[in-house]
Amino acid sequence: MIGRAVLGIPVLFRTWACNSNTLIVKFMGTGLIAQSLYFMYTMIAILKSRANEYAERKMKNIKMKWFTALTKEEIAKIDAYNKKKTNGVKIP
Repeated sequence: MIGRAVLGIPVLFRTWACNSNTLIVKFMGTGLIAQSLYFMYTMIAILKSRANEYAERKMKNIKMKWFTALTKEEIAKIDAYNKKKTNGVKIP
């Protein structure tokens, strides 16, 4: 993440500034940076979701087990799991 965001953007600017690079090289470099930024955005959203889920489980004193799944009762207590199941749509 750091390499593509911190180092990749200055390299892309230099790629665009170089007159000997063809348009396809410049276009592909831009696409690579755009793809990297999109995946970084997605990874950050996943990390935030997992952090919220962990905080809620910790607050409700529900421990994840290594080799056994949570029971249906434990899952029902955690709002983060219910939001994922319904994709944010509340079912009456």
